[in-house]
Amino acid sequence: MKKVLKTAAVAVTLVAFYGAPAWGVWLYEGQWPDPPDPNTLNSPRGVAAIGDGTFYVCDVTNHRVWCVNVTGPRFYWGGYGSDPGKFIYPYDVALSPDNRVYVVDRDNNRIQYFNATGSFLGSWNTLYDGRLMIPVRIAVARNSTVFVVIGGNKLVLRYSSTGSLLGSWVGTTFLDSVSGLAISPSSIVYVAEGPVHRVKYFTRAGSYLGQWGSFGSGPGQLSSPQGIGVAPNGSVFVCEGGNRRVQLFTPTGSYLEMFGSRGKGPGQFENPNSVAISPGGETVFVADSPTDRVQWFRPDNVAVIPASLGKVKALFR
Repeated sequence: MKKVLKTAAVAVTLVAFYGAPAWGVWLYEGQWPDPPDPNTLNSPRGVAAIGDGTFYVCDVTNHRVWCVNVTGPRFYWGGYGSDPGKFIYPYDVALSPDNRVYVVDRDNNRIQYFNATGSFLGSWNTLYDGRLMIPVRIAVARNSTVFVVIGGNKLVLRYSSTGSLLGSWVGTTFLDSVSGLAISPSSIVYVAEGPVHRVKYFTRAGSYLGQWGSFGSGPGQLSSPQGIGVAPNGSVFVCEGGNRRVQLFTPTGSYLEMFGSRGKGPGQFENPNSVAISPGGETVFVADSPTDRVQWFRPDNVAVIPASLGKVKALFR
């Protein structure tokens, strides 16, 4: 039976972009596994969503990747190792426009990619300046360019869909330690900088565009932001490890809403590290490592983007 919870933890104001506010309530819809089981999913990190309630998630400590439908079939692939299709701490996952599944294979210093059902297609090592680097985050643009964040460095690498190095951002004063990465439908690249409690955004080539955030727990403030996800309309979801919540912003960082609180109950988080939005914008998936689960949420109302932005659409269908 589908569980729906309306509490102060998930009741939030839903605000339409650049127009009058609309009211809505975020609904906790479910979690997987239910109940959580570390033998099934252990320390999840990285989540990517496709249509029909299906998402991919990295099962980090079990060294595998799951494909889960919220009401239907579930399967995984991987296992510990360095052979093709095996992983040592898979750390993030992203989908390409043609539904290739890209996986950060952290301790093998490589990116692997698969078809939608987990068949191995190829891989490449994350080399830079002749050295193997440790990848931690990944995102894929609409033109299939693959962006990879290197852990502990001011370094983002850009690859073709099959791993040819196209360029990098390195040593820039505009980039600090990156803990989250996402790309909007209009190819704006968003990065979360956890240690300095802010979000920055760039062009696809790495030109600085802007930033937002300051340390705190108030609306619009941030504490250790980690995962970022961008909805089809360009709105930006940010997971906060410090505040145990998810906030939603306009594409340029104006605060819209928040949901979540500290805890292990429905709609609560201990360390939300990754967020993904379904292609239609109707479901938000959040991975929470300490509780060994992925939760999903839907709004119970719609907010309409003003016609001045173009064709009138529902913010969430």
